[in-house]
Amino acid sequence: MENMRTVGEAAPDEELTPTDVEIRDQSFEERMRARRLQREQRTTESFDVPGFEDLFRVEMQVIGYKRLADVALRHARVRDEALRTLYIAADQILMATVGFHRVKDEGGYEQADGDTWLSLARSFDNTIDATLRPRAALIRLLEGAGVIALNNDWYEWNTRGNQTVDKELAGDF
Repeated sequence: MENMRTVGEAAPDEELTPTDVEIRDQSFEERMRARRLQREQRTTESFDVPGFEDLFRVEMQVIGYKRLADVALRHARVRDEALRTLYIAADQILMATVGFHRVKDEGGYEQADGDTWLSLARSFDNTIDATLRPRAALIRLLEGAGVIALNNDWYEWNTRGNQTVDKELAGDF
């Protein structure tokens, strides 16, 4: 056993034996299976909301590639690239939002039943009425930079992949 090494441990003029390669591959396969298990168990995640970290968090779900592409396609005719990017980010956030968690006075979080981006925007600015569309409410609440920052955090997490995304991708191809 003490003579077995990984590829990085082999001397330059020394070849690895089949046993050395099998052990390396087995270890890699075990790590891959562990990663797959992690991804399969990941369905939602809570994120800090820029500017409101001390008040609430948003819980967001995994969204597959096809649905994300459909959102982008819906805004293809918006000529202003910055506005198009903002609309896509806001719509992706709206699509991924599962719920909200309010910060408790004594620390920690509690489920905020009934909260929506519109209700939170109305709590923030009482001049907002119920006719405002959710995307506009989200943009108004977080402003452009906050929407992009939250979307970037979620998108990075979302694209790490899991079983839900894999199932949706299987239908895409």
